[in-house]
This record gives sequence, C-alpha cells and structure tokens, in this order.
Amino acid sequence: MRDLLRRAKPSRFDDLIALNALYRPGPLKSGMVDDWVERKQGKREVQYELPQLESILADSYGVIAYQEHVLRIAQAVAGFTLGQADVLRKAMGKKDPKVMAKQRDAFLDGARGKGINREEGGQAVRADRALRRLRLQQSARHRVRAPRVSHGVSESQLPVALRRVAVHD
Repeated sequence: MRDLLRRAKPSRFDDLIALNALYRPGPLKSGMVDDWVERKQGKREVQYELPQLESILADSYGVIAYQEHVLRIAQAVAGFTLGQADVLRKAMGKKDPKVMAKQRDAFLDGARGKGINREEGGQAVRADRALRRLRLQQSARHRVRAPRVSHGVSESQLPVALRRVAVHD
C-alpha cells in the first residue's frame, strides 16, 4: 500500500478512498489500479464509454471503483430501479451465467428504451460495451481472493492487509 500511495500521489481525500477500495488482489493483478494511477496523473486520457458515465465516474477518473458505481450506472444507462440494479451487482459478484444472461438482456433492453444503442457522429454508442467494461472491472475486483485465515493463528500475528480480509470473511 505504501508503494501504491507513493506512485499515486493522492491529492484529495477521495483519492485515498478510491485507493483503499481498489487495493484488492483482483484490481491489483488486473491493472485497474495502474490505470487509475495513470489517469489521475494525466499520463492516460480519462475516457467514458457513454456520456452518462462521466458524472458517475468522474471522481474515480473513469474507473469503476465502488459497487455503488455499478448501481448508479445501471440506473443511468438502463433505467433500472435501485432493486434491479442491486440484482445486477450481485449477479456480477457471483458470476452466475444464467442470472447474468437475464440481467444482460434486461440491461440492453433498458438502454435501448433510453435510446443508447445508436450511431452518433459515425461512432456507435452501445450499451453492451459499457456493460462489458462494467463486468470486466467488477470481475477483476472479485477474481483473486485472499486465503481464509486459519483458526490456529491469532489475528495479531497477521499482516494488516490480511487482518482486513479476516474481518470481512
């Protein structure tokens, strides 16, 4: 974490919150954290798949850092209710193919209803690209899980990063 903080050079409290949320094995191994750092420092352009995502992801430099982002994206892009968005978020976390297929169809139908799948200035603006990016970033957050803590080891003997995992498992 110290190395990440040195590289990221956080300049505001929101940066610290995002780094804490992204400091998980999945985002670290997938490159999401490096992407966030490069965007924050201006080395990489912040891009949004859809204009609706800019207001949602602006604080995290276009990276889906929080589960709340998934909820807000589903509401803004597909017109989901908060309950429907939560079902999508849970399906992404559990990676259940049947539920994900159903949610994908509902997401794309909702986006079509809001006029998102169309050509704009020669560029196709498609909700499925936004959903794919959302799924990739969410799966990166859950891809690698830390091992469960053995019952024979006291929590005080664990490194700080593993103590957090032990509390959440």
